[in-house]
Amino acid sequence: MQPTSSNSIVDDNPRLTFKISSELAKINADVVIDGISYGPVDQFLVGKNTVAIIDGKHKIEIVVANEVIYSTTMFLGTNTTTTIEVIHD
Repeated sequence: MQPTSSNSIVDDNPRLTFKISSELAKINADVVIDGISYGPVDQFLVGKNTVAIIDGKHKIEIVVANEVIYSTTMFLGTNTTTTIEVIHD
């Protein structure tokens, strides 16, 4: 019998997910983290998906038609999931 081994990769990056108002869900809002667009916010909703980033301090924005409608700066630690709630009327 041959010896076996296995390798696994542990992803302990912090993750973000969003809870948005029904009004925000109707418009084309994008997630921008540290100046980089990650695409539509509705692909990262609670219970649907998360966006993984490196740990550290980040500027997180929700942008609609080049206008920032939400902005926060926060520190995200290893192996955490943070939910950001955005209400836009």
